[in-house]
Amino acid sequence: MKPFECAEQLAALDGQYPKVERIQAVIRHGQYVDRVAVARQWLSEGIPFAFQERPAIYEALRTWLSDRLSVVAKEISVTGSARLGVSLAPRKIGMPFTSRSDLDLFVVSDTLFEALRSDFLCWAGDFHDGEATPSNMEQLVYVETGVVGTAPTRDQQQIAGVDLVRVTNVAGTAVASLDAVDDLRRKLHDRA
Repeated sequence: MKPFECAEQLAALDGQYPKVERIQAVIRHGQYVDRVAVARQWLSEGIPFAFQERPAIYEALRTWLSDRLSVVAKEISVTGSARLGVSLAPRKIGMPFTSRSDLDLFVVSDTLFEALRSDFLCWAGDFHDGEATPSNMEQLVYVETGVVGTAPTRDQQQIAGVDLVRVTNVAGTAVASLDAVDDLRRKLHDRA
C-alpha cells in the first residue's frame, strides 16, 4: 500500500453515514487495515447519526455519564443504528434509526475495567468463602450458571425451574449459553 492510498471499497465510503452496502463490501472484501479503518472512523468516532443535528447534546451526555462512571468522556461512545443511521445487526441489517430506536452506549476504559475486575475478584473470593450469598433467585442462577461460580446442581436447576443442562463446564467455571440465561430471565419474569 502506498502512502495515503486506500482500497477501492474503502474509498467508496463517502460521507459521515455511508450506505450499509458499502460498509458490508469493505467488511467482506477489504483487507484487515480497511476493516480497522471502518471500525475506527465510522463505528466508534465522530458524531453519531442520532446526534447529527444536535452534537452538543451528545457531548453533554458523554460528560454526564463520564462524571458518574469516573471515566474520560472520550471513552464513551455510541454504536448500532444510532451511530450510522442504520443497523448492521444480522437480523436487522439496514433498518433505519428512528425516534423509537434505542441508544447503545459503550465504555472502553482501562481504569473502569480494572476497578470492575478488582471488585469482581473480591466478591468472587467472598462468594467462594461463603461470606457472600445471592439475595434472590435471579442472582443465584447467574452465580450458579457460570456468570460466576460453578455449575448448578440438579436441585438448583429444579428450583430455578429452567433447563440448564446446556451449561458447559470450562476450566472449572460454568458458562451458560445466552439462550439458557434468556429462558431463565423469561421464566423468572413470568413468576413475578
